[in-house]
Amino acid sequence: MVLTSPLFFLFDSLGKPGNGRAAWIGAGMILIVMKVRWELRKHKWFWLTMFFIVAAHVPLVVFAPWTSRWIPAVGILPIGVADIAVMFGCLHIIEKWMRVDETSDHPGAASRADSEN
Repeated sequence: MVLTSPLFFLFDSLGKPGNGRAAWIGAGMILIVMKVRWELRKHKWFWLTMFFIVAAHVPLVVFAPWTSRWIPAVGILPIGVADIAVMFGCLHIIEKWMRVDETSDHPGAASRADSEN
């Protein structure tokens, strides 16, 4: 979260501390997902998926009306967990889809995959 804290200060200096908190937490959640699934970093589809996830977060942070009032962590936690769950779900679906494509590209790969299961 220390790495993403400049986002909070950037928005705070623009007079939008609520948006800053949303950007800070959202970026932190994205980094957590990337860290957990870091073994996928060698695949182009991983970076493309992460690009689209970040691109989907930008309008949510910039255009949504975020409050600057104090909100306890217990109130923010479900939003962060839901955000992480959606990101992991997206990566899981894309990973599954890409693995099916990889096995269909190689004629012998499908029979090997069947014999392993």
